[in-house]
Amino acid sequence: MLLSHLSSWAFRFVRTTIAVFAVLFPMYSFATPDAGLVLSDQIVGVTDRSFFVIRTSTLRPPSYYEYSKRVELIELSIKTGHIENRCLVRETNYTTDPNEPNTSWVQEELMPTACHPFDELFKKGANYIEAESAGPSYYTFRLREDGLSYRETESDDQESWMHLLPISEVKTRALNGSKIEVESLPWYSGENAPKMISAIIIDDEYEPLHTICTPHQFAFNALRNNWQFIRLNCWSGDDDAFGANFYVPVPGNLFGLE
Repeated sequence: MLLSHLSSWAFRFVRTTIAVFAVLFPMYSFATPDAGLVLSDQIVGVTDRSFFVIRTSTLRPPSYYEYSKRVELIELSIKTGHIENRCLVRETNYTTDPNEPNTSWVQEELMPTACHPFDELFKKGANYIEAESAGPSYYTFRLREDGLSYRETESDDQESWMHLLPISEVKTRALNGSKIEVESLPWYSGENAPKMISAIIIDDEYEPLHTICTPHQFAFNALRNNWQFIRLNCWSGDDDAFGANFYVPVPGNLFGLE
């Protein structure tokens, strides 16, 4: 009788514990991830009015078993940050079978649009990007709530920071330059979805732009061109999060570079 009573009590305890655990700690195997969109730019050329980047877009639908990568040549306006032209270089799908004991990704190359980046740069008369130095940058950059600023790397004077761009300008360029067509996304966005969305999601109350973006230590520049380009990393590193790495142009003479 005692054994039967203990068995009944143990069963109820285990069942209750499992129920509470299921509510507080849902099993990841049954959870569906959020969609993720990450854009990563690498600047490759500059003219007087625009600059060119090779953009790799990582598109993750709400699934653990598939994603895709898209490579494009993007032309952006120096004045506004808007995307002027884009052409597809390559697109690749990756899928895996969840029933297989070992994860093995199958790569499928989709038929790309005939776009040859260096031919396009030649047609536009774009200047080459200078190589980075192996040593430290002469300038240090920071992004705060008042905007983008710089100072000499060797300085530790907090009063020596010089203003480059207001945060409103950086935000506008972030949104203009990281747009993507909703219909090109590999997941359903809803009937009332806008035509374009940005890969950078800004929440001024909980996650403002200056808290999610970090400036690169170097300013990129091109031959025979006065513009300097500061790269901002605005991605948390999570696979199911939105984010982008993009460039903000500033005139070189603003911080002593002619």
